[in-house]
Order: sequence, then structure tokens, then C-alpha cells
Amino acid sequence: MALIKYGSLFDFSVKAKPQVAQEMRSIADINTFRELAEVTRKSKPISFDLQISPDERGLSLKAITLNRNFDGFLSNFSQNNIYILSAAWDLSDNPINYYPSSDSDLANCTINISAGQTVEFPDKGIPVFPKRKVVGGIAYKILIMESDQNVRNLGSLLSTVGDTIRRSELGFLLGLISKATGVNGASVLLISEASKRLSHSLGEILKTNSDDYVDYLEGYHPVTNWVRDFETVENNSSTIVLNRF
Repeated sequence: MALIKYGSLFDFSVKAKPQVAQEMRSIADINTFRELAEVTRKSKPISFDLQISPDERGLSLKAITLNRNFDGFLSNFSQNNIYILSAAWDLSDNPINYYPSSDSDLANCTINISAGQTVEFPDKGIPVFPKRKVVGGIAYKILIMESDQNVRNLGSLLSTVGDTIRRSELGFLLGLISKATGVNGASVLLISEASKRLSHSLGEILKTNSDDYVDYLEGYHPVTNWVRDFETVENNSSTIVLNRF
């Protein structure tokens, strides 16, 4: 599976609690988990607050292109049926957002496309993260798959994927952290490991099908680093355009 990764969960945005900042001036300017872990590595854990975005933000997949080398990669020489899976979250207690969701029209979930062709999705694009105020940052996984399944089999697969995401340890931990009075380096380690286990679980489910991986994109956008714009990401076999709005 080809993987492109942008950023890290450790770049998500935190801020010192007012009392802690007054008592320890040296940590008042810390604004990421990475900096927090480094400063507190040799001292007792310090709880920080998660930063919340001042405005609402959302993320969608606006367009996809199969690169010219796609046919050589998967030895398929005409039109290709592909589908897209995504999961995205922040550090709030909101459920993990995933696509296709239970109310998605399966007939529109597969895309007939050939190498070198671009498909642009209407409106803002395929929803990845719903527009709302963001806690800590936005994390997302986007998987692009080539399908030789019929609609019924694809529906069964997507139902299993959705159940796995909803019942994942990651979702449980996000709920716990959102209710805590503060977060520290240990918190993000737990979330990071749970995220990896979810990726592994999804991979195991997809292995049971005859579908092939095309590309896999994983990204992290901290609250303190956000530009409303279109972002083009070129992977091994595809190029996608993300809409940050």
C-alpha cells in the first residue's frame, strides 16, 4: 500500500493552563504536543488544555486523477472502478466521521475512471470532515481502492468498515479525553496507538476482498496551521485535490 503522510498527531495544538503558565513561565509558549513532550520528558506530566479553532473548519475531497502510470501499476488497461474510504476526527467527543456513511448512495460511491482522467466532485466535494469548530486539529485517513465488486458486495464491505470505525478504541479514547480536565503527552500516545490499530483493522478487512489498494493518504492539520484553500497531493498512482474550507 502506497502511503503519503502529512504532519503528525504530535503537532496538534495545546495551550498551557493559565495557572500553570503563571507558575512555569518557560512553558507558556508551548503550543504542540511535540513541544510539551520534550519539555516534560524529564519531569512530572503537566496537563494542558486543547486549543479550539476560533472559526468553523471543514475538509473535503474535491477531485481525483488517476496518474498515467496507474495502468502499469495494477495491470488494468481500460476503465477502472474505484471507490474512496475516509475517516477523520479531532480531539473532541464528536464521533469519527467516515465516508461512505450509512446514508450514502452506494450507486454513487464507485467512480468509473481511466488513467490520466480527472473526476471533480460537485459542490464542496466528498465530505471528509464536517464543518465545525475544531479541537486540537483535524486528522484524516483517505484510502483509494480499485473495485471489482458488485454494488451488493461493496455495500456489505462498507457496512463492516463503518461498524469497525464506530466501535473502535480510537472513538472510545476520544470520548474519554474530551471529558478530562487536561491532556498531556501520554494522552496523545494513547490516541496515536489507537489510530494505528484502527488502520490495521481496516487493512485486515480490505484484505478479505479481491479489491486492490491504489493509494493511501494520512494527514494532520493542527488548529494553529490552517489555510482555506485547495491542496493538491500527488501520490504514487493518483493525484487528489483537498478542499480546506
